[in-house]
Amino acid sequence: MKKILFFITIILFLTVLWIPLAQMKFEFLPKKDLFGVVTTSKLSELNNESWFEGIFQENITNWFQDNFGLRTYLIKTENQFNWQVFNELSSKTNTRIIRGLENYLYEYAYIDEYSRRPQKDSKKLELEVQMLKTLQNKLEKHDIEFLFVISPSKASVYPEFIPNNYIFQDRQVLSRSYDMVTKYLDEYGVNYIDGHKILKDIKEEGDYEVFTKGGVHWNYYGACKVVERIVGRLEGLLNKDMNHVMCDPVIVDMDAHGTDRDLVELINIWTDEEVSGPTPHPKLDIEKSNNNFIPDILFVGDSFTHTLLQVMDGRIYNYRELLYYFKRRIIFDEGAYSEIEGDVLDWKKNIEGKDVVVIENNESHIHDVGFGFIEYALKILESEMYD
Repeated sequence: MKKILFFITIILFLTVLWIPLAQMKFEFLPKKDLFGVVTTSKLSELNNESWFEGIFQENITNWFQDNFGLRTYLIKTENQFNWQVFNELSSKTNTRIIRGLENYLYEYAYIDEYSRRPQKDSKKLELEVQMLKTLQNKLEKHDIEFLFVISPSKASVYPEFIPNNYIFQDRQVLSRSYDMVTKYLDEYGVNYIDGHKILKDIKEEGDYEVFTKGGVHWNYYGACKVVERIVGRLEGLLNKDMNHVMCDPVIVDMDAHGTDRDLVELINIWTDEEVSGPTPHPKLDIEKSNNNFIPDILFVGDSFTHTLLQVMDGRIYNYRELLYYFKRRIIFDEGAYSEIEGDVLDWKKNIEGKDVVVIENNESHIHDVGFGFIEYALKILESEMYD
């Protein structure tokens, strides 16, 4: 009997060892994708040099670790176990994710900024605003309107769900960069939309959430309400009627999608009901007339711009360009998206002929307005090559 149990144990052990190899060969279970930092190693060529120097052995070890069967299943299972049992996040990501109270997820960088770390120099922030004002004036001389949009951070709109051990209480008396910049924007007369204030007001009214539990960006409803203000402001600047996006009535369900799930996807767990919550979906109908002005707009912005433009694309305009972090040029043209590399610094393609230039910056890095675009634009506008 003991021998039988011994052989059964050996067979089961060998079977378990062979399961990953069988999965690699036959894929009897469907592949599961992982989000975030996913390493993929390729096999190197086997030759005398790679063998005797140990390069091939190291490479094949790394390749097997990245490609063995059931890898994604085991990773998601480990992440789920750590989430349920230890309340920990073990998924490997480029950014540090914090599990907040009531399962609100945050990126640590936004919490750090909310704690006024590091404190920004007010003179440098004032200089940034002065450059915005100069750009606004220069563009106006060329019949191009300018608008600066401040997008909110989840940490500043929902600080009550941040665990206390992540908040530096002694620094809460200090002014945030956002507070200093908005004061200077008013002082210098820069055209701007304060997305932080808009969403904070909606939150305090208590009707709808403006960030989902599992998202780092404003949700689609929050972005839509900011679009309402953007359109209203542009109509005043251009002195022309434009199409309007209708945000209400709102459909509220538990079905978060797109950027409303960007953080929960990164933690790579099997079930995310605990990170789900009531999610408002704006109506997104268009209020328009045949005489409405369809502007040609250039956007410069960060990742918060994506949600904003998903609300606006095909509704407010038919064509627009986005200089994403002033590194990539992404175009929306009559419903089609494309990305063009290598011409981010092409003035004629970027600005000439535009009706409006919109710069979006999140309040968490408002000290770096435009990501270098403003300096580039002013250099061109102040040079003889443009005049």
